[in-house]
Amino acid sequence: MSSDASSFNELASVYNEVRPGYPIEVYDVISKHVEYNEHSRLLEIGAGQGIATKEIYDRWLSNITAIEPGKNLYNLMIHKFKNNSQISIVNSTFEEFASDKKYDGIFSATAFHWIDSKIKFEKTYELLNNDSFLILYWNNYGINNAELEDQIKKIYTKYGFPESNKSSDEIRNDKILQRKNEVIQSSLFDLIEHTEINNTIEYSSDSYIKLLRTFPDHSKDKIPNIEFMYKDIESILLGCNMKIDVKVIVNLEIAKKS
Repeated sequence: MSSDASSFNELASVYNEVRPGYPIEVYDVISKHVEYNEHSRLLEIGAGQGIATKEIYDRWLSNITAIEPGKNLYNLMIHKFKNNSQISIVNSTFEEFASDKKYDGIFSATAFHWIDSKIKFEKTYELLNNDSFLILYWNNYGINNAELEDQIKKIYTKYGFPESNKSSDEIRNDKILQRKNEVIQSSLFDLIEHTEINNTIEYSSDSYIKLLRTFPDHSKDKIPNIEFMYKDIESILLGCNMKIDVKVIVNLEIAKKS
């Protein structure tokens, strides 16, 4: 597990508090292509604190093997699903995960980019039954208030984040396109659905700062004065007595084993 990915584990309780789940539309789109049931065997990669795990289970009541490398997040999941015999939690990286089983579907929610690019498509391909699906989705964040977003962007630059001529929307769209193309270029899967789902979530100034703390590039290792950066952002928000409308764009990629 990379040092960036491990930041989720170190902030497990904060992550559990402020990271949102995924809109029901994600699962409605998946259901257009495949309907799982209580007999289906599913694998989830990078389960975190089990947000998507619960959503997947509530939708299809399937048998789920959820892989989570972070010990703190793993412990959260053990507690959360202690009474559910259908959900098995494995404390492992995907790279180290071994199974003699084949799966009817593999899911990864805001986690697939952490896996070693040399093996992630090959290994998911091998673990899937024929004609089964690799289902990938990510939450991508922005701010609906363009003026506020510009003010925060200037603070980021002040504290050493890379400056870009691109807007936040352009940067996000580039990332989404890259993820889509990565599936296509793997040559192991047919991308049968790419869709983007827009959502807005209101955060208080305090919960927004907590959300920022869960982003892997927001660490003291990378930004030594990051606590001062948070204070600068908070002062803007408190000065305006604002709650923040955070736009969350989900990109969903559904790929079928070729």
